[in-house]
Amino acid sequence: MRYLFCAFPLVGVAVGLAFWGWYALCDWMDVGDVLYAAGCVALPVLLTGGIHLDGFCDTVDALSSYADREKKLEILKDPHIGAFAMIYTVVYFAVLLGVQAELRDVPSLPWLFGTVCVLSRVVGGAATLALPNARTGGLAHTFSSGAQRVPAFAASFLWAAGSLFVAFRFGPVVPAHGLWIGLLVPSLIFPHMAKKQFGGMTGDLAGFLIQMSEMCMLLGILLAHKMGGIL
Repeated sequence: MRYLFCAFPLVGVAVGLAFWGWYALCDWMDVGDVLYAAGCVALPVLLTGGIHLDGFCDTVDALSSYADREKKLEILKDPHIGAFAMIYTVVYFAVLLGVQAELRDVPSLPWLFGTVCVLSRVVGGAATLALPNARTGGLAHTFSSGAQRVPAFAASFLWAAGSLFVAFRFGPVVPAHGLWIGLLVPSLIFPHMAKKQFGGMTGDLAGFLIQMSEMCMLLGILLAHKMGGIL
């Protein structure tokens, strides 16, 4: 438990390797863009059991309630899914499906996608350690309270530096610059939102951050790829 956050990005490595296999299979079988993109959307959910997506749903429900802080924290713990969670999850998947289909022609894409999966978990783990806990219980409190922070932050830095090196060394340089967008946007906005709306960090908020970081990085890669083609 003390060194859990040091190993957390390994989940991203596993998802990245699975994506690599799916990418190669679709290339070999000449699968169309829609089915290819659908597999890219489904793979991370199937491999992680949807645990991060669950946090996304709960957080969207809580934010959409516009209730006070205590009520928002109650909604996070509620096992039922609300209307807003369903609506925004459909929107999230629709956008992700389109982005994945557009990204298929990016050269050396598996290197970039693997980096996205690792970096999103680096961001989620670092935020869980750095931000105060919103309550004295729950998954985030259990994990962070027993963590060795210095090794965990050092490991997070090494994971981030290593994955970015891989992306720029083996992936296309211009699209790889889009990763910075996905790292900076959630990192600048999320801490303020978490503290203002919930009083700190929870496990659900970590899942929300991971999902949004992945989306922002993929959008950043797509934007950099398209702008590179135009320029």
